[in-house]
Amino acid sequence: MSEFVRPSDIEDAFILGPNLREEDKYEAEAGMRMDTASALGFGINVSTPCYTFLNFEGEPEGIFGVVPYAEDGEGIRIGRVWMMAGKNIREHPITFLKRCKPWLNKFYEEYDILFNWVNSKNTERIKWLEWMGFILTGESSYLIDDELYLKFIGVR
Repeated sequence: MSEFVRPSDIEDAFILGPNLREEDKYEAEAGMRMDTASALGFGINVSTPCYTFLNFEGEPEGIFGVVPYAEDGEGIRIGRVWMMAGKNIREHPITFLKRCKPWLNKFYEEYDILFNWVNSKNTERIKWLEWMGFILTGESSYLIDDELYLKFIGVR
């Protein structure tokens, strides 16, 4: 691991849940129909792998993981990638960005295709997803509470 990333613990959900960015809080509550701590706890439990990134004080500042989705007959492994970040993530943007891509590459060691959906109004997250190399497909978009969600996909 690293000094800033470690495997997630269920306790991380209860620490980070109340401190999520408003955009992430909205997506967690709308998509999962539960409070943020419960949604994060669920994500931790069903993800393989799941990690927590820490701020400089050693407190959880975000949780990210991959929920196994499918393996086709050809051996293609597909996962639903996700990340929820705390309100203070913007305090050290360069540090955060420099540490992202190696973890995505780690996920690609286990999965061939990663995908999920993002709220179309979450422009900051969309820019980050594109920077990370994901493509917004526009396919299979759907509405939650009259909000449009866009599918994104990444391929190893």
